[in-house]
Parts: sequence; structure tokens; C-alpha cells
Amino acid sequence: MFSTDSISVSSAGGVSRRTASIPELFDEVARAYAHRPALTDGDTLRSYAEVQSLANRLAGRLRALGVGHE
Repeated sequence: MFSTDSISVSSAGGVSRRTASIPELFDEVARAYAHRPALTDGDTLRSYAEVQSLANRLAGRLRALGVGHE
């Protein structure tokens, strides 16, 4: 569903088409909707800010282990 030609959502609720990576698009959405629900699992709810923080921690750990771009 996602490609490098992505639809971005602004904090004002506007939509524009631009070229962006999936991580860039998620960062933009996470900034715009930081405290809104992003994921739920049963009684557990994670906001966009929480998901972004967890993803950044995981990315840092993977880089520390030597994982890089393909």
C-alpha cells in the first residue's frame, strides 16, 4: 500500500502528495497526532508518540548491533 510516492497529512489536517519514505511519513504523522491512539491490543493502547519512541529505540539498538541499510 505504501510507496515512495506517499500522501502526507499536515498537523492542520491538510493532505498533500510528495515523495517521502515510510519512516519520514510516520514521523510527520507522529508529530501531528502525537497523543492520538496509533495501536491497540486488548486493553493496551499506544499513542503515535509512544510508537515512534519505541521504533527509534529499536532502530538505535539495531544500528548498535551493526544492522544498516540494504
